[in-house]
Amino acid sequence: MVSHAVCMSAVTTIVQLPPAPIVPLFLHRNIFGTSKNLIHHKICGASGLREIWGEPPSPNPRPNTSIRKFMKNTCRRPFADQILEQDKDLSSVIGTKPTITFRRSKNLRDQLVHSHLNNKGKPTWLENKTKGCHKCGSCLACPYIEKALAYVGREDKPIYTLEHFMNCKTSGVIYVMTCQCGKRYVGKTKREFRRRILEHVGDVKHKRNTSLARHINETHNGCLEMLKFTAVDRIEPTLRVGDIDRKLLQREAQWIYWLNTRAPNGLNEGFTFSPFL
Repeated sequence: MVSHAVCMSAVTTIVQLPPAPIVPLFLHRNIFGTSKNLIHHKICGASGLREIWGEPPSPNPRPNTSIRKFMKNTCRRPFADQILEQDKDLSSVIGTKPTITFRRSKNLRDQLVHSHLNNKGKPTWLENKTKGCHKCGSCLACPYIEKALAYVGREDKPIYTLEHFMNCKTSGVIYVMTCQCGKRYVGKTKREFRRRILEHVGDVKHKRNTSLARHINETHNGCLEMLKFTAVDRIEPTLRVGDIDRKLLQREAQWIYWLNTRAPNGLNEGFTFSPFL
């Protein structure tokens, strides 16, 4: 009776709960149980606490009960409350329950045989419809680029309309250098167009042994203003690494033949049809 009286007086003095509507029921139980355990531990010690309450419960390995209840309530929520089912047109298609669909898995044909052909879709208003050779306006190669929408001088087509959009930063292009004296040089590059132009400029400045640099230095006393470059064609890259090099060589040979720029009529040396073999 003495210990019971002490326990009751200690509980009333230590635990002061706010009104019931403010504190949830589980909080009442936790506070009361914790305070009671502390009081018995002070009076009876650890051994007496085990005799009164037994061994402490082991931790629960299962997930929290509140999380499980939340997941069940979410899964059991009526599908009519979903956003898509509130639509007049989609509600008749979706229905009141989830729909299971089927998708074919990949087979050996999908993994071993893949088409490299790019199927061009229908053009939209977001696509860039501008074509021709243009300047980017912010690099060192812009002064040497001549803007053009068509190129004049091919033997098969006197006026050839450029079919691609190309500027200083375009890669994989066929270009033509037209000197003011009438000589022309056809070249190709798979890098950015401006980098190849600056290489030609560097060849002229340092008097390297190239056909274009020799012509400018010997005939025009190294005047860089004689250089005017125009991108006339572009090769789209593919998944195969060697395709871009072979196609550029083939297209370069075609333009050399169309413009008749092989020496001595032009500045191209070592013309050959080997890329087509």
